[in-house]
Order: sequence, then C-alpha cells, then structure tokens
Amino acid sequence: MRPHIIEAAKHIAYDNGAINRLTTEEQVINQMLATLSVYTPEELDDVENTLAHLSDQDLIMLCIGEHGMILTTELVESVLETLFDNM
Repeated sequence: MRPHIIEAAKHIAYDNGAINRLTTEEQVINQMLATLSVYTPEELDDVENTLAHLSDQDLIMLCIGEHGMILTTELVESVLETLFDNM
C-alpha cells in the first residue's frame, strides 16, 4: 500500500467534489488508484517516496493548489494528473 499516494488521491477527490453523498471515499479512491496501473511499481515507489518527504501543507498545496506552486518531478506531476483525470 502507498499511503501518501492514497492521501494525495483523497485531497484531489474531495477538492473536486468527487466524494459526496452519492459516492463513498472508498469507491472513488479505488477507482482512481486502479488507473495507476500504467505506471511501474518502481515509478509508484518513487512517487510515494517523494510525497512522503513533503509536509502535510505542501502535499495539500501540490494536490489542490495552482499547478507548479510546489516544485516536484515530472513523474509526480504525471501521477497526480492521472488521478485527477480519472476521478
């Protein structure tokens, strides 16, 4: 399990209203995480490690803030965009 990627998915989903009275957190997060199969386990491990080194505030800003406010890798940006696109 990759807890920081899951936490990022939650921030993205709540910020965009994907989790609501009609869809549970579990349903939405499982759907979002399933789309990450396009990435290798090593890539996801790299993303998890990068996210783990962010403060809680920086993680939130990265997930729901303006694009580019928190500097990170292209891979992290790609994974977060994949999560956003597949809510």
